[in-house]
Order: sequence, then structure tokens, then C-alpha cells
Amino acid sequence: GNLGDGVEVSNAAGQNLIQGNYIGLDVSGASKVPNTGDGINHTGLNGAANAVGTMIGGETAGAGNVISANGLSGVELGGATSDVFGNKGSTVLGNLIGTDATGFAAMGNQGAGIHIDQGGSYFVIGNSDTASVNTIGFNGGDGVLVDPANGNNYIGTAIGLNSIANNLIFFNGGAGVRVASGAGNAVRQNSIYSNAQLGIDIDAAGPLSNSTCNSSNSGANNLQNAPLLTQASGATT
Repeated sequence: GNLGDGVEVSNAAGQNLIQGNYIGLDVSGASKVPNTGDGINHTGLNGAANAVGTMIGGETAGAGNVISANGLSGVELGGATSDVFGNKGSTVLGNLIGTDATGFAAMGNQGAGIHIDQGGSYFVIGNSDTASVNTIGFNGGDGVLVDPANGNNYIGTAIGLNSIANNLIFFNGGAGVRVASGAGNAVRQNSIYSNAQLGIDIDAAGPLSNSTCNSSNSGANNLQNAPLLTQASGATT
């Protein structure tokens, strides 16, 4: 592996395709060749303001990357939100992050699977199509960590600003998804299970009490209340 990141996108380098790579594994996809930094670092380093519009993976066969066994996060996203052409954020679709090439064996990155930081916003992680699903598992930290971010990121179906949706997020060493800062981060329709901490953790680590005046609260995602289940029904088997 490299002494540093496997792939770095910075200094206004926008509109890139990163597809079909094994990053942190050898050509078989079954043995570790770790980079000491992130698998992919896309953060607008050195003051860059326009490292936007990159596609990491994709929806077509062979477009997804296997990003595993790296010394920090699998994918680090952050920095700029848009460029002079109106392009916003970047997109992460159809990747295996923390597994081998089969998607089943543990080859976790030591940090988070995906880390949105440096005020990152308008990033999309996963979408509604089956081919868009990211598998994020076995990483040493959170499956997806949003901190520090401005918000408006999408984790799942792309409704909102930062979006995290329709991803498989499991067996990570922290929370499945941790939103520690920023507002308007959408976490939708993901399969999140068997992580060491909460499935979705908002603001400070651990459960928070729901508030009856939540609109005035200050914190990650405005300290959005957790759902309260009052009734369940089902058929007998």
C-alpha cells in the first residue's frame, strides 16, 4: 500500500470518476494491501474550494470500488459544496467499504467507513436503485460519520442536502450512522444492524431524550427526535 491515501482528490479537481478499483486490497480482492491514510480522500485539501462533482463508484456493473483495510477511513469527503457551474457535492454509489470483493468477509478500514468532514455538504451516499447500494461493514469506527459538517448531506434516497440512503451498514465498531454536527442531513431507507453502538446516533454519543419543543433546539440535525412507537400489529404464523 501507499504511505498516505490510496486516492486523493483536491485543489479544485472536480467532475472525476473513480470506478472499478480495489483500494487497500490486492488484485484478488481477498488479501490486504493497506494504505496508511484514507482509501479515498476527497476533501478539498490545501484550501481548495471546488473539489466537487466526483462520482465514486456508480450504478453500472463493475463501476463500484472495493475500499477496505486502510489505516484511516474508507472514504473521506469534505470541503467545498459547489463550483462556479453550480455543481454540488459528490456521490458515492455501489461500493464495498470494509469487506472483501465478495461483500461478505471482514476487511474493515480502521476508521469510519465514510467520513464527511471539513464542513462538507451536498454529498449523496447511496440512492434508490439496487445498484446504488453501498455495503459499509466491519469498519473500526462508525459506518458513516458526519462531523464536522455544515449539513445538507444525503445518506440514502436523495431527498435533502447530505443524503445517506438505501445502504447496508453493519458490524461497524461505532454507530451505524453518526451525525455529530450540521443540520439537514437525511438518513433514509438504510438497512442498519449489528453495529457496536446505536444504529443512528444524533449529536452527542448515546441516546438523547426527546423534546416537546424540538424546533428551538441547537445541535446536530437540530437534535431531531427519535421516533416513538406506540403500537405494532402483525399476522400470526
